Amino acid sequence: SNVSNINSMFQECDSLRVLKLENFLGSKVTDVTSLFEKCKSLEVANLGLNSHLTVMGNMFNDCSNLRELRIPNLDTAAVTNMSYAFANNPKLEILEVGDNFSTESATNLSYMFANSPLVKLPLEKISPVKATSLAGMFKNHEITEDDLAIIRTWDTSNVTNLNSLFDSCNLPETVDLSGMSFGNVGDCGNMFANNPKVRYVNVDNVTMQGGGWNLLSCLMTAQMEKIDFSKNDIAASYSRQITGTGWNINVFPGLTNLREFKAPNLTLNLGNPSDGFFKDSPLEVLHLGYCNSNYYYYESSNWKYSSLFSGKTKLKDAYLGGVAFKTASTNLASMFSGCTNLETWDLNNMDTTLNNSIYAMFKNCKKLTHIDLSWMKTPSVTNMSYLFNGCSSLTSFNIDGFNYNQVTTIAYMFANCSSLKEIKLKIVDAPVLTNTTYLFSGDTSLETVDLTEANISLTTSTSYMFNGCSSLKTLDLSYLDIAKSTNFSYMFKGCSTLEELDLSCINSTSNANVVSMFHDCVMLKKLDIRNWQINKCTSNISNIFTNVPASCQIIVKDESCRTWVKARKSAFNNIVLASEL
Repeated sequence: SNVSNINSMFQECDSLRVLKLENFLGSKVTDVTSLFEKCKSLEVANLGLNSHLTVMGNMFNDCSNLRELRIPNLDTAAVTNMSYAFANNPKLEILEVGDNFSTESATNLSYMFANSPLVKLPLEKISPVKATSLAGMFKNHEITEDDLAIIRTWDTSNVTNLNSLFDSCNLPETVDLSGMSFGNVGDCGNMFANNPKVRYVNVDNVTMQGGGWNLLSCLMTAQMEKIDFSKNDIAASYSRQITGTGWNINVFPGLTNLREFKAPNLTLNLGNPSDGFFKDSPLEVLHLGYCNSNYYYYESSNWKYSSLFSGKTKLKDAYLGGVAFKTASTNLASMFSGCTNLETWDLNNMDTTLNNSIYAMFKNCKKLTHIDLSWMKTPSVTNMSYLFNGCSSLTSFNIDGFNYNQVTTIAYMFANCSSLKEIKLKIVDAPVLTNTTYLFSGDTSLETVDLTEANISLTTSTSYMFNGCSSLKTLDLSYLDIAKSTNFSYMFKGCSTLEELDLSCINSTSNANVVSMFHDCVMLKKLDIRNWQINKCTSNISNIFTNVPASCQIIVKDESCRTWVKARKSAFNNIVLASEL
């Protein structure tokens, strides 16, 4: 009657098949660890246990033929260890516990029901208020939505280990864990392993803190379609260091079904993520936190955020909380290039002071209607070409804060923006800008162009600059300084509704390329080139006036220029000298 410890008493009694014991345990027994463990032949156990136990780990573990277990009087209010208590019983169908069954003192509930898939779990009697480990508790046991509704009510604030909690539990497509507390969790690896139906785990308002990254990482499996950490207090970081000679890394690879990822408070400590974020994922929504490129640094590395989301044709909504760039070799080139369904984006917290390129950053973002880059700092940018090229729905933009001090090219910057009706471009100081080719080419809806504050005086090529701007009716460029340009080829080709064009700004005396410069300006009524010594153009001059009406008034500098124009198209009948006006 004074015995307190009977652990392993019947362990491995292979011949034991049926147990029916009334008043089996004395009131002083506290430890029944492994009491019936590995009783392989045991099928039925009906025990009148009334002791006040403290330890019952492995009590019925691995009783491989056990079908029925009734312990209605077992008092477990003081039990601290229930690990593997009913685990590894593949045939167990009936587990009867009474009103005195409690887990409120238990600190270890790991693998409690693991690999006992048939038994109905007494979830309503479980309260892990002091538990630190729920590792593998339900492994290989089906967990339904009704079960999850009970589990969500548990107080798990002291839990540190959730490893394999739901491993192989045939979980439903949506697993709702909203409102739970995982604030002290350090290990939740394989928490949802081997659940092929799961597509989304709801962690709204889940307390995470230190365990945030661990939980996030165990959700990153190939079958997940949605990961959303936007409604909790995650305070975690993901670190990815580049090593050896392979400087490009793919951040979060292999998520082949992921459509939505939201972790706006997650800090990403990265090396060079130029191989992309979520490269394998068909993302539609992506909200990322702070990207810290200062975390890993190698003197000769080329930090790039170029092409991060390039080619993600399903991406609709993108948010990046911020980026810390290490050196001026960083760039945002092609960042959203080819994101043909992108509708909303937010990079406003990004410090771009050291960024050196925004080449094709929004190229072919066909659904964007407004782009505001007024926040962007560009003192180090050298390349702005193709920035909005192919943004066919774009109707307005704001780049008023741009600094052009280092910019050498803005070629194709607004090309094929076929919904833009008006453009006002402000370029205050551009001491090295030499290329403006195709700047507005293909802007078929463009009606008004204001370049009065655009300093492009050093440009050497304006070819195709307004090519295909078929809605332009009048264009006054008399104020524009393009004296250094030597290539005007195809500059206004296809401006099929243009009626008046003032190019009195051109005062060139060089042998410039003027091939097809006014080709297909079929409505042109007046052309002013009064200050241009156009007769100096002697080599690349073919098709300059093809399909320009013979009645078009052309104002030229002098008689030699009139002769030159007449030689290009003899049908012209209204070539006048500026001095005659």
